[in-house]
Amino acid sequence: MDLRLNSEELRRAADVAALIEACASALQRGGQSPKTLALGPWGQEPGSDAEAPEAAIQAFIRSSPTWTCWALRSVSIVEIRGIADCAPLLGAALRPCAVRILRLQHLALRGAITPLLEAFCKDQPRQLEILDLSGNGFTDEDVVSLLSLTTPREGQRRAALELEGLVLSANPSMSYATWQSLVASPLRESLRLLDLSECGVGPAGAQLLAQLLETSPLRDLSLYRCGIDQAGVLRLVTAAVSLRSLDLTANAHHMEGWMQALGQPVASALLGAPLKVLTLSCSEKVMQAAAELFVGLPTQVILVPNEQNNYNRLLFLGED
Repeated sequence: MDLRLNSEELRRAADVAALIEACASALQRGGQSPKTLALGPWGQEPGSDAEAPEAAIQAFIRSSPTWTCWALRSVSIVEIRGIADCAPLLGAALRPCAVRILRLQHLALRGAITPLLEAFCKDQPRQLEILDLSGNGFTDEDVVSLLSLTTPREGQRRAALELEGLVLSANPSMSYATWQSLVASPLRESLRLLDLSECGVGPAGAQLLAQLLETSPLRDLSLYRCGIDQAGVLRLVTAAVSLRSLDLTANAHHMEGWMQALGQPVASALLGAPLKVLTLSCSEKVMQAAAELFVGLPTQVILVPNEQNNYNRLLFLGED
């Protein structure tokens, strides 16, 4: 069961409070607890007299004694203005919740993510299967601050925040320093999923991440549209000794002679690879020939036509 407050008509404070109360009443009558609680996206048309979304998020925070008692597995908050101004309050509200997946997407949390997560982890270490922080305008400093929470402090055996999956996609202001910090952090020993799609990984970052693949237990890596060149693509495919899936959609996809320069070398690299799924982009003109390259390989290769790169990413991530 999911409780999704993502309608324009349900973004008023009174509506949020009423729906949460109605769900609580249903539980008292023997109803099933929601597994997913989602808020947003809530926009506001210019000139609209609709109530600002900040009031609704405040109502959500005030109602936390109710929804934190539910058997929630996932909490998702997406595209709501004003979250950064109440970040510590939201973190404290989330603290009693036994959530395993936390998605805080497109909330302009630059400079505010650490206070939020510090409040969330206060007094007890937290373990998350996925922490999704996509589209928050992060810089290298935000990531360093975030990673400090995943490092045990002196005299402590556990970090405040332990992660199995981290999504930092659509944060283009992060640079090579971020990839260095990730590779050097204790997360390299625990991460099973990493998504850096639409970030400026570039050729140098690809070489660095390939080193991570050779020594980490990572299972799923998404690098959609990351500015990775031919050499970086080949290096990542070769280094993917532990991966289950590698998404390299929209990287090195417009190069001349794609079949000879990339398709054939990738096919050769996959001959003995344990990689289960690889996603690549190429011109629609060579799709048929490219598909024939990968027939009979132990890896399932998904080819995305260049013309479809902009709208296929969520499909291949299994999202709707």
